[in-house]
Amino acid sequence: MATLQERFWAKVKKTKSCWLWTGSCTPDQYGKFRAGHSYVRASRFAYEDLVGPLDHDLLLRHACRNPLCVNPAHLEAVTARELAALANSSPGMNARKTHCKHGHPLKGDNLYVTRKGYRKCKACGRRFQEERKARFRGRRRPKPGRVVLRIQMERMNFTELGEHYGVTDTAVRKWAKEYGLR
Repeated sequence: MATLQERFWAKVKKTKSCWLWTGSCTPDQYGKFRAGHSYVRASRFAYEDLVGPLDHDLLLRHACRNPLCVNPAHLEAVTARELAALANSSPGMNARKTHCKHGHPLKGDNLYVTRKGYRKCKACGRRFQEERKARFRGRRRPKPGRVVLRIQMERMNFTELGEHYGVTDTAVRKWAKEYGLR
């Protein structure tokens, strides 16, 4: 009976650079290999067989961009965060950005990181707040009564009511809640 390693390497076709997995694949086209009672990624098995054990929190990045390659020279152990930053997906491209869309640097005192981990430009945030305040400055009308607000809510949404009274839609929502209309 063949050993686990013999079974594995029988399913690898070595070319000039990549060692291609010829066995079964996952739906996203990465090689998979049945080791005992469970499946493992073929690239992970090859890496651990030839290089050594890999921490469970590390993933393998294919430097050759071929998901079927099991050549350990093409595999780099990285964290999930590093892998996302290196990818050509939108999170990866955003992680590599050094400046916001208006040209402000995304570092130091100009960088704000939200609770969800999104990077925001403080200069653009200040500009947005100033523009928002300017839209409502000098246009504020007195707060309507309960009946008037109820009738207007049937005809307009909160944003339109905010524009009408020179306040934000949040202020109109607060009025509606205060009057028991929400």
